[in-house]
Amino acid sequence: MRLRFLLLTLFVFTLSFGQDKGTVTGTVIDKDMGNETLPFASVSIKGQPISANTDENGKYTLQVPAGSHVLVFAFLGYESAEVPFTITAGETKTINSDLKSTSVQLEDVVIERTVNREKETALLLEQKNAVAITQSIGAQEMSRKGVSDAEGAVTKVTGITKQQGEKNVFVRGLGDRYNSTTMNGLPLPSEDPMYKNISLEFFTSDIIKNIGVNKTFSSELYGDVAGANIDIISKEFTGDEFVAISVSSGVNTQTVDKEFYTIDGENWFGLSNKESNVNDLSKYSFENSLDPGKQSTQLNTGLAVTGGKRFDIGDNTLSMNLVAAMNNSYSYREGTVKQTGSTGALRQELDFKKYMYNVAQTLMGNFKYKYGESNSIALNSLYIHDNTQDLSNYFGFNGADAFEDDQEYIRRQQTNNNNLFVNQILAKTRITENLDLNTDVAYNMIRTSEPDRRSNNFIFRDGTYRPNSNSAGANERYFATMEEDDLAGRAVFTYNFNNDAKTKIDAGVNVRNTKRSFEAIIFNHRFANSEQVVDINNLSALFNQESLDNGVFQLQTGRASNQSSPEAFKPFWYDGTRTIYAGLANITHSFTPALTLS
Repeated sequence: MRLRFLLLTLFVFTLSFGQDKGTVTGTVIDKDMGNETLPFASVSIKGQPISANTDENGKYTLQVPAGSHVLVFAFLGYESAEVPFTITAGETKTINSDLKSTSVQLEDVVIERTVNREKETALLLEQKNAVAITQSIGAQEMSRKGVSDAEGAVTKVTGITKQQGEKNVFVRGLGDRYNSTTMNGLPLPSEDPMYKNISLEFFTSDIIKNIGVNKTFSSELYGDVAGANIDIISKEFTGDEFVAISVSSGVNTQTVDKEFYTIDGENWFGLSNKESNVNDLSKYSFENSLDPGKQSTQLNTGLAVTGGKRFDIGDNTLSMNLVAAMNNSYSYREGTVKQTGSTGALRQELDFKKYMYNVAQTLMGNFKYKYGESNSIALNSLYIHDNTQDLSNYFGFNGADAFEDDQEYIRRQQTNNNNLFVNQILAKTRITENLDLNTDVAYNMIRTSEPDRRSNNFIFRDGTYRPNSNSAGANERYFATMEEDDLAGRAVFTYNFNNDAKTKIDAGVNVRNTKRSFEAIIFNHRFANSEQVVDINNLSALFNQESLDNGVFQLQTGRASNQSSPEAFKPFWYDGTRTIYAGLANITHSFTPALTLS
């Protein structure tokens, strides 16, 4: 009997105690991240040992005694928020809160909260909450997967591949012309005018914060994308001040001990003589020799110096991240080139040996000034110099000559010297509590040249080499330069409504103006006949002033056979201009956590 009375008393006490409590629930959002949910924030009752953390969706639930209380929301690096409330027994009350980041000083220690978008967890959370179908890979994931540059990173994304011999990636089978590349959301031109998109190999993990791949259309993208947009976010300085130096070396087993052909007039650093100094067709005054140099023991090398530092300027901060890198590599290929006619008859069969040297230098500086509440201005400067030297020797049947037993020897020496300068100013301004303005401007310059491309064609007949006299262009020297200036900008207003649906409106403009100019001059050698014997290892013995004076060949330009023509030294040229003005608008509204309309 006593046991029954005790159990009944405990039941009534527990029931009355439970009826004295209410339930507080709600969502905590990140005001600095466009009202995204804030996971793992602390929610507590002031002065009482009642607390909880928000889940991965920013939601929380607390059981609190009936009465008046103060609810405290906190997160490291954020301003805490206090909300007084009154609750009755059995009542369920919804209290939401938005937190914004701040700096908190505790005994000379400043704790600042920033979202590290190099980490996989932060990028996955952004991808989960994003409206557009975007896949991102950060510096942390790149390191884990053993990739060192943007090209290796994007190939880890589903639907993106890189084919051997192709410079750029394919997205869902679509190549260079169907994709676009941006840096911090602004257009990024290619360093090579032969391609629309820049080579992603230049963007190492020292430069990249993360890379986003957007395979769908969106209002902020230009309308020339059918495959995907690849957006490279440049790295900003975070953490402790540092300076790092890295050195690497390697060998290509195909080239390390090979007698390697090099182009005269080029050097290890890739500094080329860009211009022709020939202005008189009676003078053979080319600076570079047609005879290649030779070297052995080719080593691939790499050098990188990186550093970062932050300066406190009153309540504001200035951070900088600097990168300087140089890499070079040697490669060798050999094979056979074949060509058949419409009837299947063999027209060309040439064995070739190709010697290639590439060297690239990269300089990157990121300077970011943070001031006031959620305001910042950043300067990104990037310089890329890419120099490729390609010397190829071909020998075999070409089918172009009248003599059936003739064979042909072709030597091609080509240098592509490309320079890209990228300068960006990125400004973020908090106008009101709900209204933000992003203003970004980029000025890009491309300076490329093909200095003294040399092409020589000789007939192998009766055991000797002879000049090909069928065409003056069979022995050619070619000089070309291209300059491009690209100005791009955008301004986007973002208004966030104070509602549970996370409604926001983006509206703004995109502008772009590109100007390109190209010039090329060609020098040809018109041989009188094919009787002159040539030593292919000593072409300077034939291509010189003496042969020109003796009438062995005549020096011509691509426009005229003699310099008496007023067009003789006029270069081939073209100018081009591209202008884009575009407005953009986007409305995002979340009906439920699983349904968002944009």
